[in-house]
Amino acid sequence: MRLPAATTSTSLSYQYYPLTTGRHCPILLKNGRKRAAIRKFFRGPVTSNHAAPTAIAALDELHTSKSYETLYEHLAARDDAAELHLAWRFARAHHDLADSLPEADKGRKEALLRAGLAVAEAALARAEEGDAESALCHKAPRRDWVGILLGALGTYLPTKEKVANSFRIRDALQTAAEMRPADGSVQLALGEWCFKVAGIGWVEANAAKLLFGQAPESTRRSAVHEIALDYYERAWERKPSKKAAYKASLACDKLSRGADSAAWRTRALELPGAGAADAEIDRLAAAAR
Repeated sequence: MRLPAATTSTSLSYQYYPLTTGRHCPILLKNGRKRAAIRKFFRGPVTSNHAAPTAIAALDELHTSKSYETLYEHLAARDDAAELHLAWRFARAHHDLADSLPEADKGRKEALLRAGLAVAEAALARAEEGDAESALCHKAPRRDWVGILLGALGTYLPTKEKVANSFRIRDALQTAAEMRPADGSVQLALGEWCFKVAGIGWVEANAAKLLFGQAPESTRRSAVHEIALDYYERAWERKPSKKAAYKASLACDKLSRGADSAAWRTRALELPGAGAADAEIDRLAAAAR
């Protein structure tokens, strides 16, 4: 089934409007007119997959080809975004589109991550309230994208909130890894979590101790970088990507393994890329040679 052509625009902005559920629905504003980006997301019963398999395959092909803007627009326009098998794809589309944008576009990146987190958290709540079959099928995807989006959003959060979220991220990702051990995106996110934890400063570490009686890690930084490298390698084994290879090179740098770091940068550069994010990784990897 061929999806209709998506309408794209570079002048998109995002706001949040409270719904009667108490949650916040991300609203897409285009040309000054409001359009609900996830129209019926918070309504309707938890249901199993019953969209046409060819339609799902078409959506997944857009993801595989890194057509993130088009995929996001298609999912935002659907009336059945409340379906759990589409909801986690919609949350992922928010993250992937944000990740593909250049760093200079911070406002849109943050808005997409916040909206995606709202989608993922609502979907997780719906899965946990549903029947056993629905929870078994959908709980793992909900939980990993909650963790991944929380982690990505950390850049835009104050220290106290960032530290508090670090434990939520860890728990969500560890649960997702247990339920979906073959998913490379979860392994990559766990590596990101460890790498960030190893680099926390004095202020963040002490904030964690004041809030929770412990920092989010209890081992030496070199050991945490070793764990991060292991996760990056697992992510590469499951699904080779420029990001996994480049992040592995950074972990090797922290561990003073120059030859290994160079090898990972070469792997990153040799993979074909798409979009601004991959181009930026190529630039960084080439500059570090």
